[in-house]
Amino acid sequence: MLVKAHNWPEDKKFLALSNLLSGESLKVLQTLSVEQQTYSYLKQALLKKFLCTAADYNVKFRTAVPTNTEDADAFISRLETVFDKWLELSNIKKGDFEGLRDLILRDQIYASLHKELVVFLKERSPISVKEVRNLADKYRTAHPSKPIAKEVEIVANVGVTKESKNNQEQFNRTSRRDKWQQNNNQRSSS
Repeated sequence: MLVKAHNWPEDKKFLALSNLLSGESLKVLQTLSVEQQTYSYLKQALLKKFLCTAADYNVKFRTAVPTNTEDADAFISRLETVFDKWLELSNIKKGDFEGLRDLILRDQIYASLHKELVVFLKERSPISVKEVRNLADKYRTAHPSKPIAKEVEIVANVGVTKESKNNQEQFNRTSRRDKWQQNNNQRSSS
């Protein structure tokens, strides 16, 4: 807040922040090269180290549940804070409906596509749905035989272990054999 209020230059902000660091955050500072020793770079490195990127806040937002000690008001406030931070780190300004729409669509696209395609897209950091569409088309052209849809895991036999499944198969075989023998015995006795 003080830094924003006084409109400090980048070098002053870097010095002020670096003097406050200790522990793991100080280690982040120590790994920076001379060229990387700017406020913006240090800020991004710290956010990444402590899982405070746009992607991390997206996950925090989508997986948030109330804690045992939170009431509804506290949970909703925390959820709003996490959502706002996700938007801020995604460079979505307040009142930017198109930016918000684009962000949510990209997020849903990534959730729906095959993981290899998602990796391909994320490596190229598209900032719009239009860019995602163009990159996905290029991927499809380069890899026509690869699927684009997310692999769907079909969960069956929930709670059935391999051993119990084998026992069930053995039971079924025995039951079929017994029924066949009963039918043959009935035919021969008639």
